[in-house]
Amino acid sequence: MGEKEISVSFDELNRMEVYCPKCSTGILLDFLAEKFFLPTDCSACGANLPDHICTAMNSYRHFFQNAKDSKARLKFRIKDHS
Repeated sequence: MGEKEISVSFDELNRMEVYCPKCSTGILLDFLAEKFFLPTDCSACGANLPDHICTAMNSYRHFFQNAKDSKARLKFRIKDHS
């Protein structure tokens, strides 16, 4: 199989799923939600999410919001190796 490249509009990357390092529960973040909040712990097991993960989620949220507010046209190019 050959390598393909997929172009994804930045506007479509508003949802992210982060997995708890202790119980592997997925925590879905929707950066366009009206009542958005950044979790600091897992709702299933109560484990604290590592600081570097919380920092990365917050940085992405700011990047997403700034790009959206500026009406910037961004695309991610993702390689599909299947």
